[in-house]
Amino acid sequence: MTLFLSLVACQSSQLIPKTPSEVSQLMLGQLGEKRKILDRGFEIKGSPELIERLAIKVIQKPYTSSSHNSLKRSMKNMGQLVPTDSLLPSHFYQLELIDDIGYTTALATDDNNELDNYLQVTKDARVVTQLLYQGNLLMTEPEASVFIQTSSKTGNLEMVTQDGMPITLSEGIIFDMKLSYLCWGKTERGRIVILDLVEEGKGCRGTLSRKRKKLTKEKNLYDY
Repeated sequence: MTLFLSLVACQSSQLIPKTPSEVSQLMLGQLGEKRKILDRGFEIKGSPELIERLAIKVIQKPYTSSSHNSLKRSMKNMGQLVPTDSLLPSHFYQLELIDDIGYTTALATDDNNELDNYLQVTKDARVVTQLLYQGNLLMTEPEASVFIQTSSKTGNLEMVTQDGMPITLSEGIIFDMKLSYLCWGKTERGRIVILDLVEEGKGCRGTLSRKRKKLTKEKNLYDY
């Protein structure tokens, strides 16, 4: 089961207006598209059903002037009182999806056929691969192992510790995020699937392409 099915069926979707911090459902691994440049929104289209849980890298980082400004903008957009610089927190959490292979492998399974059908007809899809979070992660150890998995109760993606303890971000602020492109390629048997993720603004490696259609044309010419 994927979020994509329910969101598309009702012709509506969750939106992230202005900043991702305004939507508590935001999670690493979700797929979506950017809206108009001036709107700076991100439309969530769905998330894959994962075969296994995937590793997340969690780093506690010191604020810079740039990240402090991002935090203040998010707090302002959420209607929160923005403290003076001297009262701002000194550290935040950076959460990053690092198991690209596990993620792309999951996309190629039969459980995600409907999501794959959507991805085949768009080159604008992106994956949420990094979140910047201000708040308490409620972990016993700062360097504890963290994963995302498909919830057996809701079918949505959730973040958990090594012991399966859920980690929620709803009590804090997600004040920034990074997206990654999907790169299509051919398997040894000639099947065209998503084989890699690459940070937004960068190109796919080697013969991989953001455009599935490009690989389909090459295959047709070869067959001819």
